[in-house]
Amino acid sequence: MKEFHLYMDSEYPTGTLTNHADTEAAIKECQDCKSGEIHTTQIHHATTDRLMDGFRLYVHFSVGDFTEIVLGDGNERTEKQIRYAHNLPRMILAGAFQNAPTRLDNQHKPYNPL
Repeated sequence: MKEFHLYMDSEYPTGTLTNHADTEAAIKECQDCKSGEIHTTQIHHATTDRLMDGFRLYVHFSVGDFTEIVLGDGNERTEKQIRYAHNLPRMILAGAFQNAPTRLDNQHKPYNPL
């Protein structure tokens, strides 16, 4: 299994790739492999292309706080259905995956003074 780990915090494991060229080289090296892990701080490489290439995509927001992003509607932290056309780096930076979605039932409607 191939895994792509993106670290958004300043604390990340030793050996994490911190520049574009090294991350791109690691991705190219792992294109045809069946297993491997890439750990990076380079958000622009966390795209749906990684998912299409067979990687599992993990975003680490801080130590112990991470989520996996998958195509479709199987994401725990967003109610959006992730499609190939989505700009994942922009969504990650906007906070789309940082909080669990709030689900309201009929008994707990949000207060609307208007």
